[in-house]
Formats: sequence, C-alpha cells, structure tokens
Amino acid sequence: MVVPQTFQGNWLKTDGSNEWVYGIYDSLVICDNDFWKIKQVTFSEKKMTLQLEKDGVLKTIYGKLDKKGMLKIGETPKNGTLLSRNKTFKKNYIIPNDEDFSLPILKKDSSTIKGFIRGFDAKNGNTGYVTVDNVLVEDQFIYPFTILPDGTYQVKFQMLYPLTIYLDLPGFYQINSFLEPGKSIVLFTDSTENGRFYKNSSDYDKREKRTLFMGDLSVVNFDLQSVDTINRFDYTKAKQNILEMSAKEFKMNCLLTKQKNLDELQNYRKKYPFSKKALSIFQRDISFRTFEIILSFNSYWYELYNERKKEQGEKSVKSYVKEQLSSDYFSFLQDEDLNSPLSLMSNHYGMALYRIFNTDSIMALPFNYAIIAFSDYIRKNNIEITASDQTLLDRLLTGDTEEKWHSLMKKDSSATTVFYQKYLPTLNKICSNSIVCSEALAKNIKRYFGINPGLVTELLKSQQLYLQLKEFEPFSEESKEQINENLKESFIIEFLLQKSKEIAEERVKIMEANKTKTGSHFNENPPVEANKVFDEIIQKYKGKVIFVDFWATWCGPCKAGIKKMEPIKEEYLGKDIVFVYLTDETSPIVNYNLMLPDIKGEHYRLNSKAWSEVAQRFNFTVIPHYVLINKVGEVVNNKIPFNFEVEDFKNMIQEYLY
Repeated sequence: MVVPQTFQGNWLKTDGSNEWVYGIYDSLVICDNDFWKIKQVTFSEKKMTLQLEKDGVLKTIYGKLDKKGMLKIGETPKNGTLLSRNKTFKKNYIIPNDEDFSLPILKKDSSTIKGFIRGFDAKNGNTGYVTVDNVLVEDQFIYPFTILPDGTYQVKFQMLYPLTIYLDLPGFYQINSFLEPGKSIVLFTDSTENGRFYKNSSDYDKREKRTLFMGDLSVVNFDLQSVDTINRFDYTKAKQNILEMSAKEFKMNCLLTKQKNLDELQNYRKKYPFSKKALSIFQRDISFRTFEIILSFNSYWYELYNERKKEQGEKSVKSYVKEQLSSDYFSFLQDEDLNSPLSLMSNHYGMALYRIFNTDSIMALPFNYAIIAFSDYIRKNNIEITASDQTLLDRLLTGDTEEKWHSLMKKDSSATTVFYQKYLPTLNKICSNSIVCSEALAKNIKRYFGINPGLVTELLKSQQLYLQLKEFEPFSEESKEQINENLKESFIIEFLLQKSKEIAEERVKIMEANKTKTGSHFNENPPVEANKVFDEIIQKYKGKVIFVDFWATWCGPCKAGIKKMEPIKEEYLGKDIVFVYLTDETSPIVNYNLMLPDIKGEHYRLNSKAWSEVAQRFNFTVIPHYVLINKVGEVVNNKIPFNFEVEDFKNMIQEYLY
C-alpha cells in the first residue's frame, strides 16, 4: 500500500508553533509519538483515507488538500487541523504552557528515542549510538541500537538529569537532542543531510535543517536547533596568536565572543518565539562554553608553543615565557552560579568543571593537595608532630602555585626530603583515599577560584570516588561509611552506592564465566633489563606475523579497538599470526585479571621502566598504539591508525602472511 506523493511528507501546524504532527511516507505514518503501519489507502486527487495499525490497534485518518497544497487532516472526515509542509512563523505567536525548569532536576529514569531515517541505506551501516554525558562521574555512557531495514529505530537509555544527548547515525554528523529522565521523543532525519553530501562542517551548518522532533520536548528541541550555529567557537583562531597575547587579552576576547553570542540570541528572540526552557539551556551553554575556553589558556599556550618549536626550531620560541595565572584571571567564574543544579543541563558545564579540577594550582600540583590532606588528617585524628615538623608543614601549605612550591623546595630541600621519608606511609594512605584527597582539592578550589562548597565539590568527590568503580573495585564498608558522612547530596550518594552494588554483582558473574573461557594467555615478563624486554617477547613468536597492541584497562578507545579485532582473530585462527597485548602497571591488577579471559591472545603487564622503553622506541605518548612485525622479527608498520578499517587491516597482514 503506497501513499501518493501529493500526500507524503512532514506536516506541520500552521498556527506559528510549527509543531510536527504527521509524517506520511510510502508505507509508514508517524503520529501520536509512534510509528504506524499503513493497512489500507483510499484516495482521489484531493482526498485520502488511511487505515493504520500499531500492535493490533487500528486508527483511521482523513486528509484533504486545499488549493495552496495544505492538508486538512484528522480522525474524522469533517474535523481536522490545517497543516503545511513548510514552516509558518507568526510574530505574535505565544508558546502555550511555557514554563522554565524547576528544582529538583536530579531524577533517575529511562528515556526513549524513536526515529525514522527517510531514504535509509543499510550499505552505510545499520548501527547507531546514543551517547549520554554524566558529570556525576565524568564519563560518557554509550548505547548502541540497530536501525531496521525500513529506516526506523528505537533506543532506551538511562538519564539522571535533563541534558542534550548525542545521536550518531551511519554517515551523519552528530545530531543533538535534548531530553529529560522519563521523557521520550520521536526524531525524523532525512538521508539528504548525510555528512557525505557536504564538503565540511561549515557547509553542513548552512544546509536546510530537516530534522524534526515530536513528543514531550519537541518545542525545546526545535528552538535549540534554530540557534545551534550561534554558540560556535573557532579554536584555531583562538590559538593562533596566543603566544603573542597576555592571558588578560585572551580572556577579554573570549568574553567579547560570549557577549556577541548572547546578542545574537537576543536578536533571534525578537523575531521568533523562543521557549523558556530552551533559553535557560542555551544561555548556560554560552556561558559554560566560554568558561571552558578561558580555562584552557595554558593548554592552548603549550600546544601552540610545541607546534611552533617543532616546525620552526628552538630559537623561534626562545622569547616566549608562560604567564603564571593569578586568581584574578578566574574572576569571570562568579558570573554564573556553578553550584546551581540547573547548571547540569548544559553539557559544557561538565567540560568547564574538568578544566577547573585540572587547573595547575588545583590538580597539577599533587604535592600541594597532599600536604593539605596531610594537615587535615593529623588535625582531625589528633596526631602530634614535632614543632620543627609543624613549622615546615605550615610553610609547605603556602606553596599553592608551582613557582612558590619550587621556591620552598629550593629553600628547604633537605628538611622536606626528611619530612617526606618520615611520613611517607601516612601520606600514601591519605592520597589513596578519594574522600580525603577531594576535601583537600576542594580547599584549593575555594582559595583559588572563590567557589564555595556545594554542588561543585560534591561532583569533585563523586568523580574521584567513581574512578575506583571504573576499575571494577566496589566500595568497602569503610568507604561506604565515609561516603555517607562526607557527601551531602543524597541522590549522588544513592547513585554511587547502587553502582558499587551492581559492580560487585557483575564481578561475581564475570569471575564465574571466566572459568570456562580459553584462548587468552598471561605471560610473565622476561627476566632481562628494561630495554631488552620487548625484543625477548618478540623472539618468542618469531616465525609468525606479530600484531602488537599497546593498551590499558582504563582506555576506552583501546577497548573499542580490541572489540573490533575479535572477528579478525576468529578469521585467522590457526594461521601464522599472533596477537600480543602489552599494558603497564596503570592497569589495576584486579580489573586486568577480570578482562583478560575475554581478550584472546598473548598478554604481558610491563613495569614502568619497560613500558617507558617501548613507548620511546615506538614514539607514542597515547594509546592505543599498534605495531605490526613480520615473520623474521622486523617492524613493518608502526603507524597503524587506531580507527583502522577492518578490510584495510586484513589486506595489510595478508602481505606478510604468505
């Protein structure tokens, strides 16, 4: 049953809302937030009747075209709503039930996206992904889903607070969709918006936007899509003159860009209706995106410095000296309430916090927060130290910048060495405690940025605690007590404790399943000097093609690459090729042992010296890194891209197998 072309298309309300009400296609109708199969079509030149079916439920809709090509459609022949394929803008249109967000916004619930890709071609792939940011744990959670041959898909995922999620469809640029826990949305995308039809992202931005939204948050998503090109930041332009400008000039340029974006938003709102929720989200996006960029000054500076040094030589950068950022530089952070839970709705909030938590004087001076934590620890536990040690400790507490710290080290180097040796067991104990370290970091945040204890410090503690869970290590009873005592936000406490429980249960299942798995072999490191370890390992497999994967348990791209390699290993089982996996001691032994049985191949866990040697030898600083070695032990490829195509990889190894 095929609907005539004259009735097909996406039909929008003409009252100024541009609400997408019907999507009518060859054999599918989207309405009432769902997909309906067409059971029967009756039509004349201007009229049509469609009988629809969904899970045994029948529905009939009637449509009549007018002279202007608009469609009056409804569930009775006489009553219907006038719809158009084109957007209708009315200046005086008022958004009904237009309300802003209200607290609380933290809520654990599942959300659903249903979608349809018109012109879907499975040759581009039939797997899509939803990515959900989670600032509570500074992580992203990815949910894969399958696109059916008719172009429809459905994916359900967990959310903790309202947020823009990222939708990746085969061949498309990333699609953003704002959702709330417990809500759902229907999405229409057109294959003509496929990324391959555009030369670059700039051309893509200028396209006619055909993505449509239906459901709980369709108005918010329509508004956000309408202004999505406003809050763009030219990173290349921001960095290109950074060596020649002061930090203050850089900050002022960023703040001017922020104001320009806000002015553009205001101009748009003068012409078109804009919902309160969309306004609340987008204003925060502009602010936090600006904060993220300003906080990146040091990383941008170093990046350009090293690029210029590499391209033009040492002399070209000799006159440049990195500026020491004072607390005045960060005064802009007071422009927004970072402790407001409403900040969570902006994806850029998480990136701004990341920059705050990793600023030189917060995280890049581990000795500083370790000393703060040590001072707090001995005070809380009434531990007495000698008067001379206390005097030295008081001086060390003043070393809140890299410059001050080095000055103190130069002045008190011998006394500090003795101090560290004396209290090393206590310092190690403290630094391994996420709560204690977080408290110390929070003090630095208050002192350096003027950010009072609140949501920011709660998130800092939560992120630090989650690092343990990421390594499949559930909380001890003592840790659970500390979490309940030191965190204030009950939602975060419950989330962390539930995650710990889930991981403990999952560990038991994995350990039981691992007992029957084969194909993975752990090897002891060769008993030779660090610079000879790799050669000894390779010697063992001489006569075979050797694929070496440098990886770590905590590395997401590494694990994705390992997964990608599984069918290749099955295909070449029994052939003269061996897969060797090298990691180092940053892969915690418990998690490492849990993961190994699922990774078929030969495994080695190198010490830091041996790892440093191979990293230097193969010139890599990030992982995963892949190396291919031929049957006589020669390195034939040290530049295999981590996002390799399976067929390209197979063609490469074929050359050396036969």
